Amino acid sequence: MKATVDFLNDKKVFTALLSNGVSLSHDDPIALAQLLLDAGVTPGAAKWHIWTLENKFEDIMSAVLQKDTLMARMACHELLVRIS
Repeated sequence: MKATVDFLNDKKVFTALLSNGVSLSHDDPIALAQLLLDAGVTPGAAKWHIWTLENKFEDIMSAVLQKDTLMARMACHELLVRIS
């Protein structure tokens, strides 16, 4: 399954629209990554409109999939730096 991911700066929330029409959101990118994985979205299938954010979010999803908390937090920090 595919998803389009974005960050709503005015609401400080990460959102994802899945290819089946379901919408997911969370204020924590690691938690959103887990929601996406639970919904059947693979790390490479979550697309952003800004490729550098997509790349970092893919790192988060991969780390969550591998249950590597440290790498997920590091990638999350890098994502948040790129967004700010």
